[in-house]
Amino acid sequence: MSPVVPTNDAQTFRVLELVLGTADARPSVRKRQVTNFLDYQQCCAAGYELGCVEQDGRIVGACYGLVLPGRTALLLVPPMSSPGFSPEATRSAVERCLERLGRHRLHFIQALSDTADVEQDNLLTGVGFRPLTRLQYLARSARYPWVEPPATLQCTWQPYSAAQQSVFEKTLRECYAGSLDCPELTDLRPLSDALESHQATGPFDPALWQLLRVDDEIVGCLLLSRLLHMEMLEIVYVGVAASHRGRRFGSVLLYRALELCREVGRESLTLVVDVRNKPALRLYEAFNFASVGERTAYLSVPTDS
Repeated sequence: MSPVVPTNDAQTFRVLELVLGTADARPSVRKRQVTNFLDYQQCCAAGYELGCVEQDGRIVGACYGLVLPGRTALLLVPPMSSPGFSPEATRSAVERCLERLGRHRLHFIQALSDTADVEQDNLLTGVGFRPLTRLQYLARSARYPWVEPPATLQCTWQPYSAAQQSVFEKTLRECYAGSLDCPELTDLRPLSDALESHQATGPFDPALWQLLRVDDEIVGCLLLSRLLHMEMLEIVYVGVAASHRGRRFGSVLLYRALELCREVGRESLTLVVDVRNKPALRLYEAFNFASVGERTAYLSVPTDS
């Protein structure tokens, strides 16, 4: 067995079927899921690297490295229970993919795994990843159950524009201070690259990125994105500046997210949260968000980053 890079669209499509965990689904479902993924990749202008091991013309190990704007990457590895796969071949494919990702001068590489997949955990830690945290995926309807607006504040909303880039960077820095949401990532990349990564979550709409001003002072930010092929918005990032926490501005930001979700005609709102962020979890529970899944996040920081 030897590592190879898929050289045709059919083989690339098959690799994606495997790493997205859809190989056992109906052909029409597999095609739609892979096509949607490729649409997302094109939308956010992401690159990719592939790792693949074949034996007798059959793929026995594969992975896919999505190179994202902002100089980060997401490593997609298949469920270790995939029929016909071997741990050795999959590790070989991952090592080849990581070698190729090393050419991109990345700040860091992340990987996601089902929390119960012990073999996948062994694979990722065996090639240099470390467990970062568990991520909880939450969602709720844009309308029901209804949430009453927070107490009236003299607040205004400032949308994003290229001229406001430095203001958004400064606000993001203030919101990152003391954050409990993946704090390990805070100092791994410049804020300009962090914003570039956030913009690549989906079709970027500057009207969905807003700063919250109270008494003419910026106290927090809300970054939303449409999701391709889905009737929902994602909260890409929401944060309150450290000096303004404890004053219920988080509720103001979340209520604004629901307002914008309804204004653009989306049916639901979704987000991802670090399970260590207990204050955020309590706030999301108060806003009737429900868990729709959980995964373990892994982190690898290239030595030359």
